[in-house]
Amino acid sequence: RPGFRFPQWHTGDMFFVYPGYDGRPVRTLRTEMLLAGIQDFELITMAREQAAGDTAIAEALDWAFARVIRAENLADFADVDHTPPEKLYSLDPADYAAARAEIIAALTK
Repeated sequence: RPGFRFPQWHTGDMFFVYPGYDGRPVRTLRTEMLLAGIQDFELITMAREQAAGDTAIAEALDWAFARVIRAENLADFADVDHTPPEKLYSLDPADYAAARAEIIAALTK
């Protein structure tokens, strides 16, 4: 029942999948973004492990983070009520795709 607890919870607030027309599960955008975040975490972890002995990978990581993170330091995230999101991180999906591609390219060289 997608309307469970409506109006307190809007439709989709608790779902990672929806029933498809044939009864099979259909993943939501929330699920797709969660999976992308997990993949990015694994990719960054692999790159960090290899960056100690490879300056190209370390530089790729620095470039990738600079492409998506706008904040000067982590403390900037403590005042999110007064700091617009675009001053903390990129809102452009192309920046995230480019960062991911840069790290993958450095790892596969």
